[in-house]
Amino acid sequence: ILGFKQMMEAFIDYPRLVHNLLEKHLPRPRDLKHYLIARKFGVEILFMQECLASADLISPKMYLEFSFPYTKKALEFYNNLGFKTVLYFSGNLMPFLKYMKDLPFTALAFEEDRKNYGIDLAEIRRILGPERILLGNIDADYLEKATDDAVLTLVRRQIKVAGEEGNFIVSTGSPVTPGT
Repeated sequence: ILGFKQMMEAFIDYPRLVHNLLEKHLPRPRDLKHYLIARKFGVEILFMQECLASADLISPKMYLEFSFPYTKKALEFYNNLGFKTVLYFSGNLMPFLKYMKDLPFTALAFEEDRKNYGIDLAEIRRILGPERILLGNIDADYLEKATDDAVLTLVRRQIKVAGEEGNFIVSTGSPVTPGT
């Protein structure tokens, strides 16, 4: 509705507007029929992007004010309908992990460390605990260009730091590239 630049400015200049927009886009009881039909046809898992894509562009304080409460409300809505939820976090989730552990998602998918954020799979596992399902964040570009042995080494490392107790799915952090 606002576009990227205007949204970034609105966090500071018009915070009430941002709250109104986020509230407006939450799932609502009026949408219940749609979700119940999906459940009837066997849909059990919903993939949801964190409420503010590219949350690495905002501070933890802004995340707690503008993103966390709306993401939590949406996840609770879907969970109450019996869905399992996969939360996809775009950007650097490391500064927000201590808050994210309180979100009611079933699984967490997140970007690879392509932008040198320092996304640390072992630290994510440590903070979120062994019961949370993590979708490992192999760099999609690396997957396309690396040898099979190099990919296998990376997968083994990921399993060692995040999946030895289970609850880990090897995955890419972004869509698979066309040449893969």
